[in-house]
Amino acid sequence: MGAEIDFLFRKLYAKFSFLLTSKAAKDLIEYTLVLTLIAFGAVTSMNSLSGALTKTFQGFSTTLRSYVS
Repeated sequence: MGAEIDFLFRKLYAKFSFLLTSKAAKDLIEYTLVLTLIAFGAVTSMNSLSGALTKTFQGFSTTLRSYVS
């Protein structure tokens, strides 16, 4: 059991060391970080936009209700 865990840790270490030394892996990590930042910005802006849309439609509903009644 201990030898299997040791083997897995060595394999994991090898993969991480490859990620730290490989240019392609560094580019992949960089692109992932950029996409994460873009996604975070999109989610944040969607929350602000949804609040503004809700407020606008509530105003429209109130105005429409006053004309109908």
